[in-house]
Amino acid sequence: MKKFWDTYDRFLKGVILFTSAAFVFLVLLQIFCRYILGNSLAWSEEMCKLLFFATIMFGSAICITEDRHIVIDLLLLHLTVKIKRYYFFGIYAFLFVVCLYLLYFGYTFAIGNMRQLTPAMQIPFGYVYLVTPAASILMCINTVRAAIHDYRVKYAPKEANV
Repeated sequence: MKKFWDTYDRFLKGVILFTSAAFVFLVLLQIFCRYILGNSLAWSEEMCKLLFFATIMFGSAICITEDRHIVIDLLLLHLTVKIKRYYFFGIYAFLFVVCLYLLYFGYTFAIGNMRQLTPAMQIPFGYVYLVTPAASILMCINTVRAAIHDYRVKYAPKEANV
């Protein structure tokens, strides 16, 4: 199972690497076309926005399993491991509900905007907005993974005889 999750994480990081690299490439291409060739690309700004949005959304999924989201830990410094175990389980349960909310309403919003086209690229906005439910599915998966890991490993009670 560990091999599967390692492959899953590498794939997700590969998607983020691709979207980030494509974003940087398009920005540099736009600079080259505008200042060297004297003619800018009309579609590159829209594509950069989409790639940047996808990078952020898929990056949020990775941040869940790597504990990279912003945390105010003043209260946590004074809690016992046993209390932290249930505290984080509650946090993950709430996060899972939020991800399900994003999934449902993100999908509804995307489907509702399939007829509206982007100005420059002329693709349906619905395809652009499908990034939100796709990333929400990954965030749900990673939330469950992180909750199980924290409950069983990170905040599991330590035995005195070990």
